[in-house]
Amino acid sequence: MHNRRILFAVALFAVAAFSVMSVCGADTYSQYEDALGITYTLNETNRTASVGTGSTEYCNSGFTASSVSIPASVTKGGVTYTVNAVSYNAFSHSDTLVSVVLPDSVVNIENCAFFDCQKLATVTFGSGLKKIGASAFAGCVVLNNVTIPATVNEIGYSAFYNCKALTEIVIPEGVAKIGNRTFALNQNLSRVSLPSTVTVLEDGAFNGCTSLTAVTLPKNSTSIGEMVFGGCTALEDMIVYKSLSTVGDNSFWNCDNLTVYIQQETPALSVVKNSADYRLMGDADGDYNVGLSDIYYIMKHILVPDVLAMDYAQNVVSDVQRDSNISLKDVITMMQYLANRDTVILG
Repeated sequence: MHNRRILFAVALFAVAAFSVMSVCGADTYSQYEDALGITYTLNETNRTASVGTGSTEYCNSGFTASSVSIPASVTKGGVTYTVNAVSYNAFSHSDTLVSVVLPDSVVNIENCAFFDCQKLATVTFGSGLKKIGASAFAGCVVLNNVTIPATVNEIGYSAFYNCKALTEIVIPEGVAKIGNRTFALNQNLSRVSLPSTVTVLEDGAFNGCTSLTAVTLPKNSTSIGEMVFGGCTALEDMIVYKSLSTVGDNSFWNCDNLTVYIQQETPALSVVKNSADYRLMGDADGDYNVGLSDIYYIMKHILVPDVLAMDYAQNVVSDVQRDSNISLKDVITMMQYLANRDTVILG
């Protein structure tokens, strides 16, 4: 009995100690407002700060400056806090903000941080940024100067939705997914650079980008969703690769000027063939089949180019080495492909 009482007392002590440690381990927060009227949420435990309060209503309703440079740190009561995030709704619906500069210390721009800032024209990101949240800049209709740092590896859905003034965007290596409607309705977006790491384009990612003329999907792309390029009426050229295993319905809806260059046929690419004009890589003679006649056609063009000239589409599909030059190397690759279609890749 005595031993049981001792064990019971030890157990109570352990539970009490764990409870105390849990309470002591809980972060504590406070707020700070700077001279511009910008509110910061301070994590007093780890001495970090985020711009805003994370409220469901945008927290800087009294903020009236047109330009702001967020500091790398703020100080309250003699304690310095590192600014590492722009929180949810921090500047959303601001009708005065024109330009913003973020420090290298900011690693996360949270959802809706700059949502519907209709006068915001330029954003300068810091070199430490890793994530741009969902709808972070959606509705910033005059935003025209965006350079996404190479450190970014996640861009949320609708992050740049309806940013009508954007003309070009470069996605850094490391980003694996372009989410739903991320760049949709960017009517002046004419150039997009997708990194090799992107494997998935979700529904409507570039829907309604009416100035977009050419896109090359990365070679490791596995999936494009519904209406990804729907309404991209100026889109003319696209190369898709054998790795593409899922193609959503209406991916190329209303892309009347588009020709899709297909690396090699797979079951998933039947959706592409049914929704857009297409050519097969290697199909030099334009009969929608890759065979010996194409090798003959390419060889004849190499030997007597003035007699057998090629149009733009024929040049694209004949350059199976993808070195911007039609030569005997392409002929050799074609012969190897016909000998073993399962292992040799065209383009």
